[in-house]
Amino acid sequence: MRNEHRTETREQIAVPVRLTDGATGTTRNLSASGLFFETGGARQVGSLVELSIDLGIDGRPLFLRGRGQVLRVEPLGGSSGLAVKLLESRLEEVA
Repeated sequence: MRNEHRTETREQIAVPVRLTDGATGTTRNLSASGLFFETGGARQVGSLVELSIDLGIDGRPLFLRGRGQVLRVEPLGGSSGLAVKLLESRLEEVA
């Protein structure tokens, strides 16, 4: 059993993620300090990613945009699971 050091509650949520290099994926969970998502694109532990998460609510376009560091990569049979620590983030409502 892995020793858990999480300080934020993780919400189990599946929403679209887009990386600035064009890779896409879907979140498995999300918290104020990080996320885990599945993607077809490969990344290295320690690399930085810029991402946009579609959190649209009640037909309102709302995005979490940010930059994070890859902490863990899990092979998932044709795709990868990435655990990312958010280094900076902001909510943006698109008009």
